[in-house]
Amino acid sequence: MKKVVISLFFLLFALAFFATPSFALHGGFTENTNTCFRCHDTHQADAKSLLNKNDVYQTCMSCHDGTTGSRSVNRTATESVFNENSPNAAGHTARVTGTFAGASSSMSAHLSSSVVKISAAPGGTTNPDAPGNWQGTFSCDSCHNAHGSYSSKVGRYLSNNPNGMVSVPVEQGGRALKDVPVVTTIDNNGPEFVFHNVEGKLTLKRKVQISNKGQYTTYWVEDKSPWMKVTPKTAIGTTVTADVTINANINNATTNHVPGLVPNITGAGINNIAKVDVERAYYVEAPANKSEYWQSTKVVNGATVPNMAGIQLSEFCSSCHSDYLVKSGGSTSVHSGESFYGHTTNSSSYTCVRCHYAHGTDANLMIDANGNSVFSLQRDRGLTLQQAQSHMNDTNSSLKKFVGSSSCWACHNSSKATNVVHDGKVTNDRPKTGMPAGR
Repeated sequence: MKKVVISLFFLLFALAFFATPSFALHGGFTENTNTCFRCHDTHQADAKSLLNKNDVYQTCMSCHDGTTGSRSVNRTATESVFNENSPNAAGHTARVTGTFAGASSSMSAHLSSSVVKISAAPGGTTNPDAPGNWQGTFSCDSCHNAHGSYSSKVGRYLSNNPNGMVSVPVEQGGRALKDVPVVTTIDNNGPEFVFHNVEGKLTLKRKVQISNKGQYTTYWVEDKSPWMKVTPKTAIGTTVTADVTINANINNATTNHVPGLVPNITGAGINNIAKVDVERAYYVEAPANKSEYWQSTKVVNGATVPNMAGIQLSEFCSSCHSDYLVKSGGSTSVHSGESFYGHTTNSSSYTCVRCHYAHGTDANLMIDANGNSVFSLQRDRGLTLQQAQSHMNDTNSSLKKFVGSSSCWACHNSSKATNVVHDGKVTNDRPKTGMPAGR
């Protein structure tokens, strides 16, 4: 009986220790919180910032490696991944994260274990004098802030200042806007950003164009990005401070930032403001339905509006992959000045996470142009696991959701390809529905 009691005690202890905590670990702390010690040690820590593991990566993985019940970043089970992480999963179960724990030759992932510099990012720069934190090491906290985020909750604590790019001008891949004009009337032929004066309130608005078969519809969207710094100025550049109230700013606010609130400037002094400098925090309106990351529009209160989540997330990715934030029709490197052409990544329907996972990929996650996965190939075609993984083999997977270049074929099977090839044969493997369901 004594052995049974002791065994039961240790079982209950293990369940209590390893179970997913029902209290806040990364923010929203109570006044009697005792959660800090999950990550920190006050007097004998193993790393800087009083971390109780050797570095940021080890600290994060002590909970998120899949062994404690916390949200795992190492999901690998084929059926589980297909149902919950695959881009052709049903409805809102489509995911954008992927996994760090791929095991096949097709595996690729962001190296978040502090072994490479941020400058190693494709589309980034190795110039040691470039503004930003390019010489810093890449780790979990390069993309996430464990203590909170200005992005929506389902954004998983996305950092408000990845790579230190908030204060870097947009022309150099950052988020800072200089001399944004103040207008009372919106002009579709004007600049991309304006401060719109409506009934004594200045809000930052952005021009967004949505294409439908080559026909563009222009929308003006209020920019909800919190302001890290804002400087209202007269026409000759003198700072305006008298009778001006800055609302929902982070660092020099008259009132605090409220999630989802559009930052604005009010007060009698706004009539003296002709232009504004503003440094915007990175902000992602992460949707519960992840497929909204690549849907061009949505309906809000009966009105059709641009779906900004995908654009916001692509801009987040471009804090390191700066040259990959490209509009249709070519672009210029923000680092070298070299001209190039690249696939559109900053429209609301063509975004980074439409083709790539954020954490990593593997044969067990990828799909082909018809939406087949390792799991469905076994279930529907009777393939063995080895055969199905061979079908998904991609030694240059680059965090892709699709094997090889099948994402190209899935989208462009009607516009760029023909049924008849040069030897007169007709292809029978043409994707049947374009992008697979949920894409």
